[in-house]
Amino acid sequence: MKIVLNRHSRVCSFIEFTNDYNATLGEYKEQNNFLEAENYRYGEYTKTLNQTVDNLVVELVRATDAEQELSSTVEQFKTLSETMEAEISILVNHKNDLNETVTELSEVTAMFEDQNIQLSALNEDLGKIVSFIEVEANGVQSSYEELVVQLADTILRKEVLAEIGLKERMIAELSGWECGFLTAFGSQPFAKDEEESIGYSSYDTVMNYISDRLLTDLCIVRGNLELFLKNDVLLPGMKIWEINMKDLAFGVNLYATNVLNHYFPGESETGLGRSDWNIADYECQNLPYEDRYFYESTQ
Repeated sequence: MKIVLNRHSRVCSFIEFTNDYNATLGEYKEQNNFLEAENYRYGEYTKTLNQTVDNLVVELVRATDAEQELSSTVEQFKTLSETMEAEISILVNHKNDLNETVTELSEVTAMFEDQNIQLSALNEDLGKIVSFIEVEANGVQSSYEELVVQLADTILRKEVLAEIGLKERMIAELSGWECGFLTAFGSQPFAKDEEESIGYSSYDTVMNYISDRLLTDLCIVRGNLELFLKNDVLLPGMKIWEINMKDLAFGVNLYATNVLNHYFPGESETGLGRSDWNIADYECQNLPYEDRYFYESTQ
């Protein structure tokens, strides 16, 4: 009986052990499942971190490139600042010259007002011509052919007068620019002594004045005029701003005369015709560039 009880006791212990083992095994499985889920979650975190690191590396490269570009831009701004300081110094010199000429320009304005009065009178004459055309057209009672001939003759007279008026205006501007120039710059050394160079600091101011008073109205390109002065007026090796008033006036007048000869040629000369001016409505700004005068260098 004792032996049977011991055997039964061992069987019970084994069963209890088995139950404990199975329970522990179940817990391990649960822990394993939990750990697998955690490993998966940590794996996803790792992937996200890796992607974040890659993005940071790309941003770092971009930031480095941007820093290099900014450094280059800073150097460019430094160079630009130095250039602007030099330009400001030149402009200060020009300002002093301009302040001296402001009061003198009022006298030149009066001269141009007189010219405007003359142009107004010319416009009145043209108005009378138009009125005459209307009267003539209304008064023609003959055939259609006679009316066409009458109108053609009237239009021709109008075109001739318009061309003459344009030519006379340009000639007047060419004849009067030096007088206004002496009024504007009479206090300058190069105006008092026509053999003295105009100089770098005053050259642009002088040429801007001539452009406003003459070159623009005659549709003269300043750069082409300066090419003419350098090649045909100045001595070899001289800078353009070393020209004196005497040579500048001679060169401008000679160049402008060539322009007028091109705009209004004689019978045996080449240049623009009345039809060219008619198409351009008697404004040189409306002329095609190929019809304008340009000096061609032979050097």
